[in-house]
Amino acid sequence: MAYAVPLQTDRFRCFICSYTKSFPQPGESVRGESFHMGSGGKGANQAVAAAKLDAEVQLIARVGNDSFGRSNVEDLSRQGVDVSQVEVSESSHTGTATITVNAHGENTIVVTLGANLELDEACAERHKETIGKASLVMAQAEVSRKGNKRLFELAKELGVTTFFNPAPGVPDTDKSMVALTDIICTNENEAEYLTGIPQGTLEDAKKAASEMLTMGPEHAIITLGQKG
Repeated sequence: MAYAVPLQTDRFRCFICSYTKSFPQPGESVRGESFHMGSGGKGANQAVAAAKLDAEVQLIARVGNDSFGRSNVEDLSRQGVDVSQVEVSESSHTGTATITVNAHGENTIVVTLGANLELDEACAERHKETIGKASLVMAQAEVSRKGNKRLFELAKELGVTTFFNPAPGVPDTDKSMVALTDIICTNENEAEYLTGIPQGTLEDAKKAASEMLTMGPEHAIITLGQKG
């Protein structure tokens, strides 16, 4: 099965992670215990997972013309993802997430979106042919709403199944995107934002899933964290 995965690159990032005993105070420098750098994010992780299940995956994303972007693209290619549709921006940098983790496992994160913000309506139009050849198009909610909506409009016009994960959840989640969605997957917070139904139990989740099915999707999935 072929998949086009136009993954909004605000979750296609270079992760820079330092581990330290305690967080620095303003103006303070602390010594790190270890350091890790890698690529990832919602979109990239989903693409790799599908590729490992032997799906044909094409990633539509946007990176900067820099070492982080090249490294990320090379890493995904090694994992079996088709990166031929990844665009390179000459006006912005690859998105980054700078993470600090203390001895208690707590973290602070600074996310800089960079080229991810350039995934707009024009980007969707440029990849219309790729979208039309796909069996499924997946998107999440961390870039231009107009770009996301145009992506799904094209998919629907071309008879391609749409899968939407409206993460991260916000109170004003775009319900016009939900109307264009065949399969929706949310966590409890996102389900509550969409439906107005408070979440806490399995029965609450069932009610929210039923409500989401009235908004357009044919299938609704709610993840429950530690509860399943």
